[in-house]
Amino acid sequence: MLVAPALLWLLMAAATGGAAQTNVLQPSPNPLPKFPTFHSGGNPADLKAFDDAMKPVDAAERAAQQCLARGDLSAAERYCQQAIDLSPRSANGKPFALSAVSILGEVKLAQGKPKEALTMFRYCEPEYSNEEMLFSATVAYCRLADYKAALAEYEHAMRFTARPEWLNDDNPDRPGSKNLVEIEASLLLARADRMYIWLPDHGEALLRSAERLRPGNPMIAFKLGKVLRDNGKAADALPRLKRAARAGHGRLSEDAGRLAASMESLSHRPASRVDSAPW
Repeated sequence: MLVAPALLWLLMAAATGGAAQTNVLQPSPNPLPKFPTFHSGGNPADLKAFDDAMKPVDAAERAAQQCLARGDLSAAERYCQQAIDLSPRSANGKPFALSAVSILGEVKLAQGKPKEALTMFRYCEPEYSNEEMLFSATVAYCRLADYKAALAEYEHAMRFTARPEWLNDDNPDRPGSKNLVEIEASLLLARADRMYIWLPDHGEALLRSAERLRPGNPMIAFKLGKVLRDNGKAADALPRLKRAARAGHGRLSEDAGRLAASMESLSHRPASRVDSAPW
């Protein structure tokens, strides 16, 4: 099992006299040391020292995320490196701030450097992994035109996020995964599923990107139509819902047709958000 950062820091401190290492980020061939058991308790002063050491690291990470969200990539990169430099290190030299390394990978991907992005993502493993990192690693392989690696990463991401049904290409409404374009469109669709609840505008942007990749896909049309409706953009939503009703199958086609008809009959009423998520 993976160990708590504070407890690992105690072990590192015992070996280094309490001084946190500040060596630059370097990939390590050794896995994070694993310890089968821990004694309860611990030195409160050491735990507080670790928490205090992580506060500026966490602040730099938050700043990096904010800069990345608004497209200031150079500032995001600086804050990531600051978090990495300030972070206490585990016994193998890796920073505890592996989330900052993952954000740095996102920055590299946004800068058009997929190989460097993958270096960051792979460095984080096996100690750290999350949905966004797996999605971004898949996109990086797509950018490198490596279908075999992209498919493997996509399948890993779908299993990790409890969406194993997305691995079945038998559903004609899904974008699929038979080529790089389909994989990236499917990934954008799955990402929008998660992002819409907290960031509706970002969910819309992801779905528009998916639509550019697979403009005739009925599931993308349906979900983008619902998001546009919820975001008060009925004029953009209605043609997509009608397209989904024509091209879709089964329940998706029925739901799209019903929603389109409802919007047409209530065209003079303002759209309202009725669900916490569009699907």
